[in-house]
Amino acid sequence: DRSITTADLLERVQGPRCLAVSDRAGAVREICSLACSKDTIAVMGARDDSLTCFARSIVRGLRKISG
Repeated sequence: DRSITTADLLERVQGPRCLAVSDRAGAVREICSLACSKDTIAVMGARDDSLTCFARSIVRGLRKISG
């Protein structure tokens, strides 16, 4: 059912902090500004073949800030 959005799902998640960001560049910035050592970042989605590239962009962003 494609009428269910990421924000809809995150409203029901209990436990870790979850974010829904409308664009990937914004998501990378947000993740990099919030992430701490030993955090786990999960990149999830359905029917999206570009998630591997998105996850790699997060790793690049985190490496930039960690030196």
